[in-house]
Amino acid sequence: MNRAKNLSRKILGIKFCSGGWDQVKRIIRPLSVGLFAFGVLWVHGGSTAHALEPANGAIPVAFTNTTIPLAEHPQGQQMMAKAATEASLVEISFKFLDKTYKNDVHVREPITGKKARVSCRRFRGVSGFMMNIDKPKFELTPKGLTISQNVSRISAHGLKIKWQLGPCAWTVVGVGVTMSDIEFVYKAKPMLTFDGNGACRLTFNSQTEKIKVKIGDFNMTGVQNDLDKLAKDAFREGINAAFRAMYGDLMADALAKVTVDMCGSA
Repeated sequence: MNRAKNLSRKILGIKFCSGGWDQVKRIIRPLSVGLFAFGVLWVHGGSTAHALEPANGAIPVAFTNTTIPLAEHPQGQQMMAKAATEASLVEISFKFLDKTYKNDVHVREPITGKKARVSCRRFRGVSGFMMNIDKPKFELTPKGLTISQNVSRISAHGLKIKWQLGPCAWTVVGVGVTMSDIEFVYKAKPMLTFDGNGACRLTFNSQTEKIKVKIGDFNMTGVQNDLDKLAKDAFREGINAAFRAMYGDLMADALAKVTVDMCGSA
């Protein structure tokens, strides 16, 4: 029996004899402490991992009872880009101004010294057409919005015009026109106002007093070259008037729809 008690045996590679349990306790104790500490860390980490914020700031920022520039909203650039795309799909109506453009030829009478008209050069547009803008290029900062707007090409046919060239009598004809590289710059200051529930409302303050259009190439068929400058002036002023009347509202409406979808309701 004593022989059986003193028999040596190996458990987990440890040789036990009469004093073997003290050796086991010395080995197991640090292992137990380590396992306990690991368990605490695992439970703590599992319960709080969902609350960690991503480094890239993807969690939306809540705004209440405040007014901010559109550029300071986390989705401000996206809103403006979508509004620019929507605006480019809308047709803009062009009509000539109710105005006669003229560059008559005069001579001075030798006796009286008064100017006398000897030839007429006059142009007057009657009809109009519809046109689309290119997708606007913009820069949006907390200071405001700057749009570099371009219309790559306008082509219209069957336009009704009146002209005088030589004799001072009106001739009514139908013409066609092509223009390219029509461009202008527009500035505004879009702001978002948030109520107590976090719903937003857009304020679009135009900072452009007058849109001034530049026209690159211009070609009109059906009239003589002597009238080209007058015709180009008529088209440029008509386009100016069309954009002044519609462009600000066009961009404001497009952006307002986007902001309503994004943050218009709490």
